[in-house]
Amino acid sequence: MSENLIVPPAVFSGGAIAALAVGVMSIVPFQFLPVATLPLGVAALVLGLVSRRALRADPSLRGGRLSLAGFILGIVGMFLGGAVPVLLMLPWRFFGWGD
Repeated sequence: MSENLIVPPAVFSGGAIAALAVGVMSIVPFQFLPVATLPLGVAALVLGLVSRRALRADPSLRGGRLSLAGFILGIVGMFLGGAVPVLLMLPWRFFGWGD
């Protein structure tokens, strides 16, 4: 006879899910609210690192790829929030536009 086995659901790390969500939120408002991309990118980066450390400490948790994606999106969000506005201002500085 076969027994009905109950498989417990996989437990994902809340920090990994939060890192991914904040990482996506750091990229999406770039067109509408560019000031928010840098702090959200830093938050996603920190959440990704903290959740990676928590995942190493507790092997029963899942979400390594989620935290990695949040970490990478945090880096992209920091670039969009910090470097892109500076790069967009360079032509005005070097060519004297707007003087």
